[in-house]
Amino acid sequence: MTHLPSHRHDSHDSLDRSPHLHDPTGSPDVRAALLLAATERFSARGFAAVGIREIADRAGANLASINYYFGSKRGLYLETVRTSMVNRDGRNAWELLEQIPDDPDDAAILLARFVREWLDQLIPAEGGNACASLIVREGLHPTEAIDAVVDDYLKPNECRLRRLIAVFLPEADELELGLHAHGLLGLTLHYCIYRPIVERLRGMPIRSAAPGDGHDLLARITPHVTSTVLRSLGVDEAKIDAALKQVAPDSEASSDADRTSDTPADQLMERE
Repeated sequence: MTHLPSHRHDSHDSLDRSPHLHDPTGSPDVRAALLLAATERFSARGFAAVGIREIADRAGANLASINYYFGSKRGLYLETVRTSMVNRDGRNAWELLEQIPDDPDDAAILLARFVREWLDQLIPAEGGNACASLIVREGLHPTEAIDAVVDDYLKPNECRLRRLIAVFLPEADELELGLHAHGLLGLTLHYCIYRPIVERLRGMPIRSAAPGDGHDLLARITPHVTSTVLRSLGVDEAKIDAALKQVAPDSEASSDADRTSDTPADQLMERE
């Protein structure tokens, strides 16, 4: 990419037209630095409360670089939503839904895989999920960018999810399909948004820093959400278990109907 010519400036408030970082390391990745700074700020305080100068200063860049790479503050905001969709190892759960199978058994396996990947993406071992924070903030306090967030991110992904649900409910109208999609998203987002509360109520972390050590809730939440959704779509228990076994380790591969709590009920009541 050809960069805009650089101009020296003496004032912090002057508008340098170079997009390069003013950074002692000389890092050329201005765009990535701006996205990181914007994601931190927007997810913490929302679109309206964050100014572009604050983002530029945090990134070690100048104001002109935001327009150069993103066109506007809104363009930068939307790009933070898009990039925060991707998991830290580069995976994006929604890409699983690009090809929808016709067979309900295959669709059940795909839905189980999607729920697993989506929860893994929503609930990292460390830190929060910026995409969820941004979306929740838009829902609670809509900004001028809400229509673009819905049209560019939410609507295409919900459409994919509705197409998958339609395999199980071929006679359902768009409203019913949409309500089932909302139900799935509500179940998964609950554990992301209320993570600190759920962890305190259940007395253990949702996500352990050491995956697979048996000391977190995610291994129970994933099959529980998957089973609940598939039952609501009319899938029988045998096929639910078959789908879970296709996508989960043996220790997780059973529906929540077949699982019992490791803690006796009277002890649970005493904790209350």
